Amino acid sequence: MAPALVLTVAALTGTLLLLAWGDDGHTISVKLGNPDGENTPLSVTSLADPMLSFLTQQAAQSAEVDQLPAPIAIPKAEAKPVNATPAQSLTKPTAKPAADPPAQAATTIVKGAEHGNTTQAVFEGNLRGIRENLHPLISLFMPLPKALDAGLLDHLQPDALNSADDFRKMLLALYELSGTQLRLKGQPPVVGRDYYWVVLLRAGFDANKADYKTERKLNPITLSFKLSAATGGDIPKLTDIKLDKSSGDAEIDSIVKTVFEQYRYSNPLGATVAGKFTYEF
Repeated sequence: MAPALVLTVAALTGTLLLLAWGDDGHTISVKLGNPDGENTPLSVTSLADPMLSFLTQQAAQSAEVDQLPAPIAIPKAEAKPVNATPAQSLTKPTAKPAADPPAQAATTIVKGAEHGNTTQAVFEGNLRGIRENLHPLISLFMPLPKALDAGLLDHLQPDALNSADDFRKMLLALYELSGTQLRLKGQPPVVGRDYYWVVLLRAGFDANKADYKTERKLNPITLSFKLSAATGGDIPKLTDIKLDKSSGDAEIDSIVKTVFEQYRYSNPLGATVAGKFTYEF
C-alpha cells in the first residue's frame, strides 16, 4: 500500500505563505490568521511538521470547468426519387437516408496547474458545480534537485516559526556544501519531501529546472478512478485508482498516484461516477 499523505492548514499569526506559482510567473500569497484574533487550528489531515502549512491551496486557483454537452443530432437526408426511362429494364435504387451518429455521453472537465505541470480530471456525466477541494500539490513531492547553487542559502526566507538560519541548517543537513554548489546527500522520503521543496521555492529556485524535468523524458500520466457519492454527510472519496498510461518512469508514476489518492472533489450527482486524471509535465 502507498504511504498515506497528510496535510495541515494552521492559522499562523502574521505568516506569509507562498503556495504555488502559475505558468504566467505570478506569485500567489495567502495570509492566514489575524494578529489580534485567536489562532484556531483548522485540520484537514496532518503531518507532524508545522512547515506543512505551506502546502495547502485551493485547487480553484487554476481550475476551470468545461461543460461539454451531447452533440446535436444531424437531420436525416431526404431521399430523391429517380425516374426510369422506358428503355431501362431496371430502375435505379433510391438513396438511403444518413444514419444518426451514435449518442455521446456528456463529460465534465476540471483543469489545474502547479509549478509548470498541468492536471486534468475528466468525469463521465454533466457534473455541473463539481470542483476540487483542498489537496496537496503533486509537484512538491517530486525528487529534489541533486545540485543547487550555494548562493541560494543567502535567499532563504524566514516565517513565523523558523528563521532563515533554521532553514540554512536544515538544507545543510540534507545537502553537502562543495565550493559554490550544494550536493544532495540522498533523497528524503516522499512523505515530508514537500517540506524542503517549499523552502527552495521560497528562496527563488526555478521549479522548471528541477532534475526530474530536465534529465528525464516523461510522458503524460493517466489514471482511471471512481468518485463516490456524498451520502450521509460523507465527503466523496476516490476509489479504484489504476495506472492507465505510464510516464515511462516507475518512480514518478508512484509519486503521482500516491499524491492523487489525497485529492478531494465535490460530487453533486449523488451517485458514483467514473473519471480519468491526467498529469502532464
